[in-house]
Amino acid sequence: MSDKFIEAPDTQDVDFQKQSAEKLYRAGITRGINPRRIERIQEEIRFDDVVAQFVSSVGDKISCPFHGPETVPSFQIYRGSNSGFCFGCLPGKGYYDHIKFVKEYLSCTWIQALRWIEKTFDLPPLPDVAIERDEDEEITTEVSFGDLSEPFLARAVQDVRSTKDHELALEYIHIYFSALHFEKTADEAKKAREPEEATKLHFKAALRLARVLGQEAVNRILDDKD
Repeated sequence: MSDKFIEAPDTQDVDFQKQSAEKLYRAGITRGINPRRIERIQEEIRFDDVVAQFVSSVGDKISCPFHGPETVPSFQIYRGSNSGFCFGCLPGKGYYDHIKFVKEYLSCTWIQALRWIEKTFDLPPLPDVAIERDEDEEITTEVSFGDLSEPFLARAVQDVRSTKDHELALEYIHIYFSALHFEKTADEAKKAREPEEATKLHFKAALRLARVLGQEAVNRILDDKD
């Protein structure tokens, strides 16, 4: 890359990339990952301490480990926001938080990166969210899997197209087919004349999708049904 320092992206671009990473984490949370595991990393561990696990010398600016050699450091560490940004990475790929940095460096999934950070920095284990605790969730669903599947798939396509994140696509696929499995099992329970079990499984199927869409989107779907 050029020796000249590339112009910094505007705040909108950085915020968009940050939101893209957060979408990936939220998708994983619907699979039972305790959100506190992610939050405490940002709160308790300095981003530059994570970078220092892989880079010999860490200052405000370092040579980016994710693209070719450079004579002018392109990776800026922001201690105020506890994150980093590379001005030489491909457009839409420059923002790094703790998990994304480890994920890219080790070429692993973000969940594996999360576990690596917890182990490396001796974070005590936290119980993950039990999916069976659905009844206690703040999201209420008086809608069915059929009501939610089309909006869910539309959201998935929109998010994956905007982030171009392969791993996010896999998360959405896992969630959808997990919900579909509950829906099919509910139909089987209904045929077996087990109405209580069928109702419970229908609820779980809808809630899988509702947790990604959020209460506001669910409310809009309810309004449309009325």
